[in-house]
Amino acid sequence: MQFELAKTYQSIAIFPGNLNVDQSLSQFAGNIKLILATFLSVDEWKTVEGIDTFDVDEFVRKKLHTNEVYKEKRIFEKYPELLRYVSHDSNLYHIMARKTSGKSSIYQHDVLIEKIVYRSLFLLLDYKIDVIITHDTPHVMFEYIFCKVASFLKIDIYSIRRTPLPWKSYLERGLVYGELVKVKDIQVTDQDKLDVDGYVEQKLDSYENAIPIYEKRRLDKYKGKVWNWQVEMVNHFLKSGKRPHVSAASLWAKYQAYKRYESLQGDLMEGDKFVSVLLHYQPERTTLPEGDIFDQQIHAIRMLRLLLPEDVKIVVKEHPSTFRLEYKYNVRPYDYYKTIVSIPNVILAPFSLDSFELIGRGLFTATITGTVAIEAACRGKCCIYFGNAQFKSMPGAYHISEVWADNTIMKQLLSGELTPTLEDVKFYFQGLLTDSFGYVPEGKAYTEKDISYLGGGICLKTFVETIAASK
Repeated sequence: MQFELAKTYQSIAIFPGNLNVDQSLSQFAGNIKLILATFLSVDEWKTVEGIDTFDVDEFVRKKLHTNEVYKEKRIFEKYPELLRYVSHDSNLYHIMARKTSGKSSIYQHDVLIEKIVYRSLFLLLDYKIDVIITHDTPHVMFEYIFCKVASFLKIDIYSIRRTPLPWKSYLERGLVYGELVKVKDIQVTDQDKLDVDGYVEQKLDSYENAIPIYEKRRLDKYKGKVWNWQVEMVNHFLKSGKRPHVSAASLWAKYQAYKRYESLQGDLMEGDKFVSVLLHYQPERTTLPEGDIFDQQIHAIRMLRLLLPEDVKIVVKEHPSTFRLEYKYNVRPYDYYKTIVSIPNVILAPFSLDSFELIGRGLFTATITGTVAIEAACRGKCCIYFGNAQFKSMPGAYHISEVWADNTIMKQLLSGELTPTLEDVKFYFQGLLTDSFGYVPEGKAYTEKDISYLGGGICLKTFVETIAASK
């Protein structure tokens, strides 16, 4: 198996993310230069790449003005354009705000951005990196800036992304909105096809059995409740594994947010015409950067309100993980839910209504990039999505740009003319098998996270082998 790459490469920078990558990868590389980058936190960036001790002024004197490679690429001339290209990006400032929680000034943000831009130039040009591969869309501050600088320098960037089949991964070329990279000679097995059928059957089961395994574990842990004081007290007083100690202030802020949501819940009557919006837990990659401007999910709700007839309700349901996982005040501030219900004919759904009931009763559903679109398609319902979703071209899924440009699509969505069939959805899933990697080990659930990492690892290995073979 090989990818259909248009170029040959000499030096690869790899951001493995959650993939279990060790030095054995080098055996597939031949004489290709591999650079394993792990810019996952401020501390790692300081330790591994020396951002704290990086002398910007010395870099400017010794590199921008005098280095032949830098002069050849006209880095000094283009530098203001580069800084503008990196800085004028709303995703970047949202990513930075996510990490700093508003504790840093705009000045500190801008200085850090410039320092990382300089450091990225140094790494990219001195190591002669001509291709970058990341696991998932870059969504960590240092990795994102590094890739933005690379993009400006016309260095190719590839991302390993998950397909709508959670155990299958594929390769995409581009920073955020990329294109699929085709694979030569991939073998689709009978077991692959059986796994597709099994996955669809699971999605047609009850809510408790069809949700991803990690969500089911949380549901069981909380004994079916959205809020459980007993579990929260354990989280507060005990530290387990990687989970940080939950402060009393953070716990109380989360509880207050839960009570605000509960107090603003509306009534959904039998026969009401409505569209459901299932919110994402935030902050996460699936909305930042993959949601683009719709990282602020209220933008999506407002756009839907502009498109829908006045008599069609919008029913918004919060993701239960917002009140089960770490609470971030800066993504769910005090007036968040109040602002949502202030929009005409928009209500908050009671938690007693599960997402499958909302999908089944509603005209269609809406999400930024969420897997609720897959669940809807399997159940014969359409979905409008707003971001760079993994299920592009899936039957029944329509990007907001399509709907905004062609008002006949909305009319057809409301009338039910565009209902996807189960056969069409299965055919779409089967088509994903020819350009993706991964399998379901015996005894494992389809939605186990480590299975998606397994497919991603195979994808990365094949990418490195393809580059090595093309030299």
